[in-house]
Amino acid sequence: MRHLLWCLAPLALVFGCGKVAETCEDVELINADYEPIEAESGIRYCETDTEIDSLKGGAFIRDMAVDCPELVGPAACPEDQLSECDCGDGEVCGLNIEGYGNCECYAPCATDADCGADEVCFCASRRDPTQAGHNIMHINTCLPSECDGPEDCGGELCGVALDSCQGAAAQRCHTADDDCDDDGDCDGNEQCTYDEPEARWTCQGVATCE
Repeated sequence: MRHLLWCLAPLALVFGCGKVAETCEDVELINADYEPIEAESGIRYCETDTEIDSLKGGAFIRDMAVDCPELVGPAACPEDQLSECDCGDGEVCGLNIEGYGNCECYAPCATDADCGADEVCFCASRRDPTQAGHNIMHINTCLPSECDGPEDCGGELCGVALDSCQGAAAQRCHTADDDCDDDGDCDGNEQCTYDEPEARWTCQGVATCE
């Protein structure tokens, strides 16, 4: 696998294999009603000059830590589902997909300082309000992180790994053993994201989530 180089040039962002980011757009913050908030999210989605369609041919980066302007938490779990959660200190039990779905434990946050070691705070945010499943995070929550930038990854990209519903799951370093650099390297209904057991980025299926 080729090395993925992430460098800031005067006119372009350069991905692996010579891919050039044609556009980088800020991901917008949202409140508890999923309405946009006029504030910097610190997260960007950069499209490359491969296939530009939905999330294909691009990658998310968190290039700045911000304080979440609002405390956006998960919807409460129904009482008959609370047994699904076994939450630790500082965690709350809430629904995992925009007000419905399964009950899971979350660590609410407003800044990185609210999170534990090797974690960062992602504010409630989304890339595209017109398409279901494209939210980065529907609540404020602490997520695992092993990097803040390429300096923590031996020069490789520090990317935002997504879960199957295209929500943020962690910040992970790209590696020389990755199967993909970004979604443009994947086929059909797949995205390039981090495989925790394999400790590298691979093409994985995307679920239908709303």
